[in-house]
Amino acid sequence: MAGEQEYKVITIKGVDVAEVEKELERDTTSDATVGANVPNRTVDVHTARKHNNRITHYMLTDAEAAELSKDPRIYVVEKKPRDSVEHGPYAVQTAQFDRSTSNDQDAKNWGLYRHILKEFDDASTSNSYSANYTYSLDGTGVDVVIQDDGVDPTGHPEWEDANGVTRFKQIDWYAATGISGTMPTGHYTNNFSDSNNAGQHGSHVAGIAAGKTFGWAKGADIYSLRHYGGFPNEINNTDKFDLIRVWHELKQVDPVTGFKRPTICNQSWGYRDTYSSYGQFSHIFFKGVDQGIAAQNFTTATFAQYGCVATQFPYQVPSVDVEQEQLTDAGVICIKAAGNNYHPSAGPNAPYYSGIYESYFVPTSSPLSKIKYNRPSSPHSDDTVWVSSMDRTEFGTEEFITQSSERGPRTDIIAGGDDISSATSQVSAYGGTQNYPGSTTHKMARISGTSMAAPQICGIGALWLQANPGGTAQQFKDFLTAHSSANCYDSGTAEDFDDFNTIPRRYGAPNRIVHWPYNSPNPWGWTGSSGSGTPGINT
Repeated sequence: MAGEQEYKVITIKGVDVAEVEKELERDTTSDATVGANVPNRTVDVHTARKHNNRITHYMLTDAEAAELSKDPRIYVVEKKPRDSVEHGPYAVQTAQFDRSTSNDQDAKNWGLYRHILKEFDDASTSNSYSANYTYSLDGTGVDVVIQDDGVDPTGHPEWEDANGVTRFKQIDWYAATGISGTMPTGHYTNNFSDSNNAGQHGSHVAGIAAGKTFGWAKGADIYSLRHYGGFPNEINNTDKFDLIRVWHELKQVDPVTGFKRPTICNQSWGYRDTYSSYGQFSHIFFKGVDQGIAAQNFTTATFAQYGCVATQFPYQVPSVDVEQEQLTDAGVICIKAAGNNYHPSAGPNAPYYSGIYESYFVPTSSPLSKIKYNRPSSPHSDDTVWVSSMDRTEFGTEEFITQSSERGPRTDIIAGGDDISSATSQVSAYGGTQNYPGSTTHKMARISGTSMAAPQICGIGALWLQANPGGTAQQFKDFLTAHSSANCYDSGTAEDFDDFNTIPRRYGAPNRIVHWPYNSPNPWGWTGSSGSGTPGINT
């Protein structure tokens, strides 16, 4: 019909647009039951929104649109905005997102740039790429908990908001939850100038997740629960999950959103053990099939083709996994670093999950006689988001998993974790340390590992929770899957663990590189030129 234009027909809350569709999409001339305001002709659909039960786009004349808008079932009939109407970011961060080993003060977390690209391009692996990281969500209204070796609280500028006010919240976890216990005296204050206990790792992680310069969630509140055994002033190991869970459960529902303030927890750590603790091994079993080998001492990683390419392996602690499950069941979204011991990890239904190493010298009656193989490390739950690390270099025109990164079917998502720049505390034992920009007190460094990949996802999760405060872990996983890119190199051989240095292996991890879609060129706008059974840190 002459004069037709695209209109969005939007129903009032509680009315499914399908009720109107069945009238608009047929000739209603002789149907007296149809509303008087509906055109008495078959109206063409411009865009069907099958996942939206209140909006469908139709081709209408201005007069038909005006008349249809009078229908009591209709909220509005909306015309397409003029071309001059734009929607774009509320903030821009101009920086050098170079993927290199250098650590000058201009270097930023290259994941910020790479993960707003849908697919690989040459610029995404350039060593001198400068651009504007545009963003409209900053994690405001979300609580980010860093469960790690501490976060430097000494007026660190990285935790400031846009007005220079710190977002780092030093709460008494016991008082806030009513759990019996006392906060360690120096939990927030001691040892941040001591290179042995300086919270360097936790500060670096916090910077990636929520730092104002290096991070994604630049408006989120930041909390620290310092817990590693052996460090002074850490939270008791028996309380490290309960405190976070009960704290979240006690939150009140926000009357504006109708949900509790979201909590997302970064866990860039895990349990691991060493092969040397078990002596030599004479057999490997995959699903009960004996892969007998000559006795080998695994201290120096002599049997790479079966996955033992490092001296340590992921270790499971059932009680810890139960506590993790309770934490995620309570609604806390947990982001877990997969680990850096070269091993595959899988779920119970995946190939080779039943694999074990059998010790040659330890009696078979001993639990130390068998090492479970192909298992994710604790803490673990099905709802935990499992993150593998992507390398800073590419394989041809594809990306690939960092060689040391745990991989396999348990992986939910892959994120940049190799040579990531971020803040540390007042000291740094990491190579290439520089002063934090504008400060002579605090430091920055480039660090590699799944520890750096996990907070990329934690930060992105905080942005997602800002827009979806009632969102669940499974919904977040679905979001990550739906928007991920698929250009990570895959050898295609699930059993192939060796030859890491010649051809980077991925061992069948889901081909999902994280993509945050709300910073893409369209429509948001883009400008720019270019161990031994104890907890440990997966750096």
